[in-house]
Amino acid sequence: VAIRVSRSWILVVTTATTYALMSFTGFGPMPTSQHLQLTFLYVCMCLFNWFGCYIKESETRRRWYDNRCLRIEVEKQKAAYEKQQQFLQEMEERLDAMRTMGSPVATSVTKKSSRQEEQNTRPLQAPLPSPKSDDDSDEAHFPAAADVPNRILARAMSKRQADKNRSRKIAEQIKKPNYGMKEYFDDLLAAYPELELFLFNDAAQHRPSSATSGHSAEKEYQRTIGALFAVYWMLRLEIDGKEGFCFGVDERWCIPREAGGEHAQKRWAFFQNMQWEDMDKVTSLALGDSADRIEAMLCLTAFHDIMKVQDLCPTVSPQHAPFHGYAAGAVINDHDLALAYILECYPDLLPSFRILPQASR
Repeated sequence: VAIRVSRSWILVVTTATTYALMSFTGFGPMPTSQHLQLTFLYVCMCLFNWFGCYIKESETRRRWYDNRCLRIEVEKQKAAYEKQQQFLQEMEERLDAMRTMGSPVATSVTKKSSRQEEQNTRPLQAPLPSPKSDDDSDEAHFPAAADVPNRILARAMSKRQADKNRSRKIAEQIKKPNYGMKEYFDDLLAAYPELELFLFNDAAQHRPSSATSGHSAEKEYQRTIGALFAVYWMLRLEIDGKEGFCFGVDERWCIPREAGGEHAQKRWAFFQNMQWEDMDKVTSLALGDSADRIEAMLCLTAFHDIMKVQDLCPTVSPQHAPFHGYAAGAVINDHDLALAYILECYPDLLPSFRILPQASR
């Protein structure tokens, strides 16, 4: 207000001085009509200038008021949080005192709290498929060692077939509201046998497979299932995909409607601030409503990391050498190049890739 008043006085003084100079010194005597016109012109200029200043100051005042309200709200939340922390600390001190005296109530509360904390911090894992061993395969069902880039891979997939009908069902049902996560997961394990490769036991070496990523093969399996769940959620953003993408799934295969667990605040912030329209646009551009594209994406996601299992890395055959810098007889340790080598040179070794039409491949 003080700034606006000072500006108004400046405008008045400037206008009066300029008017006096132009009227009596610079231009000589002027008719009354010209005096009126000049006066009207300066009045309009002053009004427009004052109105512009008023609008700008109103906007500044509104921003200041919003920031002040926001600071007050933050202070309130901070005070409530500190009060809650103080209350929890007092309760903890009381429990410690009761525990020292051997109170059964304190012991019961402590055990219950420990179980709840363990349940909230323990990561939820997808069920494992039945592990397969190379003892299950018969020599007659896979080619000789000279004809395959990896004998263990050939043994593991020798009698395995991808379920084409189940795979197609997933692609066609995945966007429907009544297609739940438990049914989706069961269909994945039934349709894509490559998921078993993460848990395949090499009977000759009597040890489970390990991964080149530094993680265990079982953890790579969990990450692959997580990627398949992400495909499920991204295709269902308008149903339950947003909640599933942020909050995950519980032991009953239900998607929570609110954040929980150790990182609840981060999950809720992501849910609130994520540009879901952009994610939906990217998903639509990539897959659309095409069942063929969705099926191809599911197949690729199922086997895209299997070559992180060290025992499955292929050896370059002489007829394909050199392959991206790998000479004949060399083991391809890069999991992306290893998968590319299998898909390009030995596509029949992967049942899920084998069921796709040529365009999808």
